[in-house]
Amino acid sequence: MIVNMTSLRKGQIVRSLAGRDKGQILVVVDRFDDSHVLVVDGKRRLLDKPKKKKEKHLQDYKTIIDEKEMVNDCRIRKIIQMFEKNEEVH
Repeated sequence: MIVNMTSLRKGQIVRSLAGRDKGQILVVVDRFDDSHVLVVDGKRRLLDKPKKKKEKHLQDYKTIIDEKEMVNDCRIRKIIQMFEKNEEVH
């Protein structure tokens, strides 16, 4: 049995590496099973209907958002915008 040691956490910021949303910044809102997580972007994928993605199709970042910050889609959009601006600087 292989265990994924780089397991994504709730609130973690990730980038999609495959699929229609390739290149998009997303936020993990929950685990689905051992190899899948649920992600949102606050625009196309809302908190009410998150996208199921395989972990291997996501690039993880060290940034993790507090659950209290993930209150609505507008807040998630703003967090992603701030992350993208900060990423461009570095």
